[in-house]
Amino acid sequence: MILMDLWKVGFALLIIGIAIPIGYGLYQFVLTSFEWYWRISILFIIAGIVTLLASAVQDKLRSTPPEEKY
Repeated sequence: MILMDLWKVGFALLIIGIAIPIGYGLYQFVLTSFEWYWRISILFIIAGIVTLLASAVQDKLRSTPPEEKY
């Protein structure tokens, strides 16, 4: 039980550690003088990729491993 809790904490810290530089990069990206439609298009593409990755992780976590037959 304690191992699983540490795994969740470590995973949360990893996500936060990755999200901070990505968030800062997106913040700088939005502030640059760039055509608004390109900015929105790229942000939608990034959001779609993140959503697909989250969906894949969720499906992987929900799936059960096949039973081994001897």
